[in-house]
Amino acid sequence: MSMSTRRAAQGLAAAALFALAAFTAWASAGTFQDPLNVPARMVAAPHTGMLMAVARAGDHLVAVGPNGRILVSDGQAGVWRQVEVPTSVDLVAVHFPSPQMGWAVGHGGVVLHSSDGGRTWQKQLDGALAAATMVRHYTARESEGTPGAAEALSAARQFEHDGPIHPFLDVWFENDQRGFIVGPFNLIFATEDGGGTWVPWIDRTENPGVMNLHAVRGSGGEVYLAGEQGLLLKLDRAKQGFVALPKPYPGTYFGVLVTPKAVLAFGMRGNVYRTTDAGRTWQKSETGESAGVTAGAVLEDGRPALVSMSGSLLVGSPEGDQFSRTTLRPVAPMFGVAAAGAGRVAVVGPHGVRVEPLK
Repeated sequence: MSMSTRRAAQGLAAAALFALAAFTAWASAGTFQDPLNVPARMVAAPHTGMLMAVARAGDHLVAVGPNGRILVSDGQAGVWRQVEVPTSVDLVAVHFPSPQMGWAVGHGGVVLHSSDGGRTWQKQLDGALAAATMVRHYTARESEGTPGAAEALSAARQFEHDGPIHPFLDVWFENDQRGFIVGPFNLIFATEDGGGTWVPWIDRTENPGVMNLHAVRGSGGEVYLAGEQGLLLKLDRAKQGFVALPKPYPGTYFGVLVTPKAVLAFGMRGNVYRTTDAGRTWQKSETGESAGVTAGAVLEDGRPALVSMSGSLLVGSPEGDQFSRTTLRPVAPMFGVAAAGAGRVAVVGPHGVRVEPLK
C-alpha cells in the first residue's frame, strides 16, 4: 500500500470516528455541536466506565478517557471524582512531570493543561490550530530557504486539508516547561514554555516513511520515540532532532519506557525489547505474554510494570530482561498503568480504574 493510499484510508477511518463523536453530541443536544468545544458531561460512577490512561501527580492519580472524561483520586486512590473539562473528545494519554503541572492529549488534536494537579483544565491546542501553526511555521522557513522546509510545508498543508481529525497519541514533559506531543503520520510538536507556544518538528525526525508516532518518553536528558513498523528514534540535542535507531523488531510498538537501568520498547504480540546502551543494541525480553503490550510505568523501586490486551500485569526485573506475569481479574484488556505507591499499581481499561497490589 502506497503512503498516499495508507494516509487516505487512515484519514477516512479517523474522519469516521470524529464524525461519530460529532453525531453523538448532535443527537444528545438536538443540534450539532463540535465535541472539541463541548464540555465533558458529568456522569455517575465515572471510575467504572472506560478509561484510557492514568498518571501519578504527586500524592494522587489522574485518569483520562472517552468523551473528555478526567478523574482525580484521593491520596489512597480509593475515591475518584470527575472534574470539569472544556472538551468532550476522547482523551488517550496524560503525563505529569511534577505534582501540579500536567498535560492530557487526544482526538481532534486536543491538548489540555492543568496547573493544579489535574483539578482544573484549559485547552492549549487543537487540530485546527496545530495545522495552522505548522503551515505558518514552514511557510516562513521555506521563504528563508531552510532545507527540508518545502516538504514539511506540503505535509502541513495536508494536515490543514484533513481538518482536525488526527489525534495526538502521547505526551511527555521533561520538566514543567519542555515537552513533546506526538501522533499519526510523523505528527510531532515541541514546547519550551509549558505549552504557551508549540513548535512543529515534523522536519526533525528521521522518519522517511512518515510512520505513526505512538509514544514519547525520556529520562536523564534522553528522549525516545516509538511507532509503527519497528520505528525507534532518539533525540540528538546537538542536531535538535530525532535520529533513527536500529530496528530489532519490524512490528508496531505501542510504547516506550525509560527506567534507571534500561529503555524498553513494547508492542504487538507481547514483544518487549530493551537496550542498556542508549539504543545502540537491543535484546528481546522474556515476558510470557502473547497479546499486545499496551502501556508501562516505572515503579518506585525502579522496576518496570507493563500491562497487556489480555489483562496481564507484567512486573520486570530492574534490568527489564525478565518479567513475572499475573492475569488480573476480571480478565479484560488493560490500556494504562501507573505506580500507586505502597506496593500497588493503578490500571485502567474498559471497566474503569482499579488499584492492584504487587506480588
